Amino acid sequence: MPEDPAGVVQGLAQPRSRDERLARAPAPEPRPGPETLSSDDLWEGWTDRLLFDTVAALMPGARAVLRRLVELGGTASYDDIREHFIDHPGTPIPQGKIGGVRIGPDNRTDALELDDRVRVHQIDPAIVEGRKRAFALADARPDLLRQKPAARAVSMARIPDPSG
Repeated sequence: MPEDPAGVVQGLAQPRSRDERLARAPAPEPRPGPETLSSDDLWEGWTDRLLFDTVAALMPGARAVLRRLVELGGTASYDDIREHFIDHPGTPIPQGKIGGVRIGPDNRTDALELDDRVRVHQIDPAIVEGRKRAFALADARPDLLRQKPAARAVSMARIPDPSG
């Protein structure tokens, strides 16, 4: 087929406008989001959506500890978690910073507990699979995750000079 000076093959219908090009483009696949998660009660008020929301709200270090605990099936000793993160290449956490995180629906504190008597982190088995689904969405949509602490308000009030 002959070509015109711009190098376009003549005889083939080329879209002329942006709208025509967009109409011929394949539709993008929808991105997964929290709205795709189930709102069915998994256990004591926990839903897949609520599990994701708690994962998304955590600071990166706390999220890494929770992910590790989920990877281990929901239960791990304090020492196992601490040893994993002290020299972790991606998320090093100082020894004194790993403690028991207690969060839950309706301000209850039953999502992740540190039992000080036996030094064990534990997630109830009924919600471990939901946590796995929450982390799968977090991996697919890191833009939905908290990345750093909320900015603190800094007072710019002028302090009087004591010298006069």
